[in-house]
Amino acid sequence: MKNDEEEQIPLKVIDPKNKLMIVIKAILKSKGQEMVAMLKIEDCFICDEPYIFIKALLYIRNQEYLYI
Repeated sequence: MKNDEEEQIPLKVIDPKNKLMIVIKAILKSKGQEMVAMLKIEDCFICDEPYIFIKALLYIRNQEYLYI
């Protein structure tokens, strides 16, 4: 049993032309409750490799801000 591995959060792009609008389904372990939140991207660096580096600010209903 490996509990140290982080779960991947599925990202769904609503409008591929507008990458600022992404809906994620996040499970907050502290609340044990499933939430849907809007993800606002501040900086997005896309390179030729299959990696997208995103510095994003996640705003959640309970007024907490999380950097991912």
